[in-house]
Amino acid sequence: MTEKISTEDLVIRIMTIDDMAAVFHIGEQLFTSEYSSSMYRTWDEYEITTLFNSDSELCIVAELNGEVVGFALGTTVEK
Repeated sequence: MTEKISTEDLVIRIMTIDDMAAVFHIGEQLFTSEYSSSMYRTWDEYEITTLFNSDSELCIVAELNGEVVGFALGTTVEK
């Protein structure tokens, strides 16, 4: 049975530099070698730091009870 989480317990916020380690470790669990053959990019610390340094306002984390439990990393592409 899935435990229901109140939206009051979940916080979505802009990522800070202190969140990078947690984001990296979550990504390591999600983006395994099983999926890398179908992905165009690999998961490494440079991916996070590059996106954070270029578009930090587009890097967000989900925090539950003070622990980072999810993230979204975005970037802007200009033509």
